[in-house]
Amino acid sequence: MSQQAQSGSYLGCGPTCPYHGTKQICFYCQTCSHVACHACVMYRHRGHVIKDLIVICQQIGQDLSDVLQNCHISSETSDEPMDVRNSGMKH
Repeated sequence: MSQQAQSGSYLGCGPTCPYHGTKQICFYCQTCSHVACHACVMYRHRGHVIKDLIVICQQIGQDLSDVLQNCHISSETSDEPMDVRNSGMKH
């Protein structure tokens, strides 16, 4: 069996759950700010705001693209170099 098949990532989800070793992490709990498997969602995160992990990752990727685009636009319109360390952005 390949390493990818063993980790479960071939199904498009993340690694396996540390609490439920055979379950894949495919969800994000917005209430707790933790990733979760289906079993965790049903028990540990019952009643919490749950999102699909792939959707969350896509949103973060889009947010990063927007920030980079804004930095690019700002650098084109400014004569001074942009110092990210002092720009007020949180790391």
